[in-house]
Amino acid sequence: MMQDVDSLMAKDNVPIHARPIRAIQEVYKRLGKINILMAPADLVTDKNIFTSHNIASHISEWYDRRYGDRLKIHMGPGSVAIIIRGDAWKILLPRIYGMVTAVCDPQIDKYKSMPMMSRGGPPPTLNILNCIENMTEQYASQLSRQELQSIATFFDTALCAFHAIENVASNPYITEALSDVGSAVHHIFTVPPHYGLSKWSTLQFIEKILKSYLRTKGIPFPHKHDLYVLSNIACKNGLQPLETSLIDKIKCDAGIRYGEQVITVSEAIEAHNASINMAKITSMQF
Repeated sequence: MMQDVDSLMAKDNVPIHARPIRAIQEVYKRLGKINILMAPADLVTDKNIFTSHNIASHISEWYDRRYGDRLKIHMGPGSVAIIIRGDAWKILLPRIYGMVTAVCDPQIDKYKSMPMMSRGGPPPTLNILNCIENMTEQYASQLSRQELQSIATFFDTALCAFHAIENVASNPYITEALSDVGSAVHHIFTVPPHYGLSKWSTLQFIEKILKSYLRTKGIPFPHKHDLYVLSNIACKNGLQPLETSLIDKIKCDAGIRYGEQVITVSEAIEAHNASINMAKITSMQF
């Protein structure tokens, strides 16, 4: 039955990481809608014993055996890149429900065992440095107070930007824009990196955000990659004026995709960071 269920979801283009929960729903229908828990509860102690409390566990284990690490995916709103002491680091933005107390504490190890759920007490504590991929306590301990403040400020901007974008996710071009910002980060950390492609993806990201704003308001726009033109049209139609210095950091020619312009990691991330700021400003005004 699971083979059949999984094949059906593959035909429907359901991503692998999303199939376990969808499979529980499908099995529920196939078993005559009997009362089963929709999340794993009891562990599977005997592969031949099925109860309403362990069917979800059977399904979860089936997918673990079948797909292994392919089920693992970052469930947060997105990821961003930041320069720390000349090197590129990736921040995995967390999915937050309710409230957390955010800190930027170099003692990152002590936070790894802290619960991230609150049951009526004070909100859980989120250490921003634990969201930076492969950050170690030894490295974090060397960061200055000013560096920690800069990391915390960018983290807050990025998280707000992605939340604002998610709030307008049903608008035109937003899905494509999120794919572009993901590509901008990917090209920085891939081996070998391609900083030119990263900057081009950054331009595409903010271009689609601006065009989405205009399309949503029924305002015609030229089909060009000129951010100055698009931002001017948007600002004439209600958008808060955007800093030209942000656009200056993002603008680039199409030839950048072919290495016709040499781009450093700092330039690629500077453009990416500027786009996050612009996206936050724009998406909050849809």
